[in-house]
Amino acid sequence: MTADQRQALELLTTQIVNKILHYPILRLKESADEPQERESLRQTIRKIFGLR
Repeated sequence: MTADQRQALELLTTQIVNKILHYPILRLKESADEPQERESLRQTIRKIFGLR
């Protein structure tokens, strides 16, 4: 893989990850004033992505 190809792949990967995470992060931010909803969303996101 050339350096240009690697750079293009890294850019594409970053863009895909950002697109996937955009809505969950937005919802977490919107729920900041609602502790119960925030905690529920946080737990769901952790389960979906296998986080601790």
